[in-house]
Amino acid sequence: MRPPDDRNPFHRCSCCSKVWFDRSDFLLDGDLCLDGYQADFDDLELGWLFFTHLLPVCNSTLAVPVRQFTDLYDGPIYSERKLGSDECPGYCLEKDNLRRCQVD
Repeated sequence: MRPPDDRNPFHRCSCCSKVWFDRSDFLLDGDLCLDGYQADFDDLELGWLFFTHLLPVCNSTLAVPVRQFTDLYDGPIYSERKLGSDECPGYCLEKDNLRRCQVD
């Protein structure tokens, strides 16, 4: 394990300046809550995940690129977009809807 590098942390809160040196620290932080997802329909790895920093002195929203988490996903990645089809429930258009889409 490499030592923390304050010049290149995993993420830094722009409101309170808290630093998460690596992804594990970020994901294990009980003061963060996953609130939403914004899809990029041309390149799924260019989407964003939104977290709220629950500290009373902060309470800011952190936007983190999806690409920083893609190695944690081992499910299917579909090549055909179903957005707008009759079978599409439109979940990915709702930032705070994190339900898994069953359309494949």
